[in-house]
Amino acid sequence: MKTFTLASAFLATALAAPATLAPSDITPRTLSVLKNFAKCPANPAQPDGRLPKGNSISTSVLVPISAKNPDKAYPSTEWATVTPKDKCTIFNLELDSDTTQGKICNLVFDFPSLIQAPGLFVFQGPGHFTFTGYDINAGAEAGVTTYNHQPRPGPSPPNPPPVIKPGNSYIVNGAPCGIPPGIGKVTTTFRNAILHPSPTLNNGDMTEHFKGATWFFFDLDDTLHEFRKASSAAVEATLHIIAEQHANRETTPSQPLIAAELKKEYIKVLKTKTAAAFVDGKTSNEYRAERFQSVMDTFDLRCTELQMQVLLDTYETALTKHLQLKEGAILLLQVLKQKGKSIAIVTEGPQDSQERTVAALGLEPFYDRLITTNKLGVAKVDGLFGKALETLKIRSGDVVMVGDSWERDIIPAAEAGIECVWLAEKEQNYGTTLDLNGQEKHVAVTVVNSLGRLQSIMEAESG
Repeated sequence: MKTFTLASAFLATALAAPATLAPSDITPRTLSVLKNFAKCPANPAQPDGRLPKGNSISTSVLVPISAKNPDKAYPSTEWATVTPKDKCTIFNLELDSDTTQGKICNLVFDFPSLIQAPGLFVFQGPGHFTFTGYDINAGAEAGVTTYNHQPRPGPSPPNPPPVIKPGNSYIVNGAPCGIPPGIGKVTTTFRNAILHPSPTLNNGDMTEHFKGATWFFFDLDDTLHEFRKASSAAVEATLHIIAEQHANRETTPSQPLIAAELKKEYIKVLKTKTAAAFVDGKTSNEYRAERFQSVMDTFDLRCTELQMQVLLDTYETALTKHLQLKEGAILLLQVLKQKGKSIAIVTEGPQDSQERTVAALGLEPFYDRLITTNKLGVAKVDGLFGKALETLKIRSGDVVMVGDSWERDIIPAAEAGIECVWLAEKEQNYGTTLDLNGQEKHVAVTVVNSLGRLQSIMEAESG
């Protein structure tokens, strides 16, 4: 008997919540990155890691439902969400009845690892999920189906995998398709949900990740201090000066140049000029001058050397004035030092600016090395953590990395084999551990929502 694979695509039901997910909302996110993968994880239905050509289909629609918002109908999404006691995702699969005759239908769930799909999903807990079946042709409808009004019930997979983890492929069910011939296209529908809430690890469990560490790496901006707030204030002050310098300039007839227009352009410049910046050894003033000049060029504004210096001085003064440590930063660093840990600040940005920042914040007594992309000439995502290990002559197993950015701190550090602490201040399910398969070794990521939380973990650590 031939097989017919019903594939849940790459992460079609992701069993996870995106890092930016608001507690009361479900936000669709694209999975286009996953479509570039050449292979799926292997299983008996696809031993070479590839979906059988001509004998496989993927999900046609994903519809979220929420127990806490039981009458809310959500639009379809590419991003499936499953959370304890609340969100589930219903997925439809459409197939022609005649193509299934005499075949085995395998419901396959391909779940890439976080390294394969960096930043696209967050997975927490033991991985216990349920798969619920609905009646044939009783598919979920986007904008109509709700938790209180689900499709007609049908047979559920009798023996789904008891545990689902990233980096694996699973056959959720395999049986004769059982669809009558001659009825044309039919819709098969399933729902997956968490079997029970993810248990929160206690401090004793979490400190296992830190006992052997002799070094702690810290990101600087938005991990140890409120960089975005300070930078935003500095930009606002500088753009206000530009608007004043060119007060008589009109962007359109009868429309004077205003700081709001400048800010829109500055945001565009920031996105294009900082993606791979800070690796060429320039000073902070050189980077800033380039950005401000790019903004002014857009509006055909001239800027003398003296005027540019005024802008740079304004930015630096406002930035320094608004620098503010994250709550609990000093206490955490003090605890680490008391435990004999060495500390390195591993950060992206100009060397001179970061040196001024750590001095202004009063961090100098608490760290042993300042390592920047600017100094070593490599970005975090391009190997900075490996370079840092080489520079300090230490192993990845000696280090714990603490950072706020999943894409630029956690993923690249994990790829270097470094265990991590993800400072996710808006994360609701903090206090748990994520599993990552790094290139060097299997690593763990502890999720905290404050530096104070990490401090309490370290204070409970006996080693």
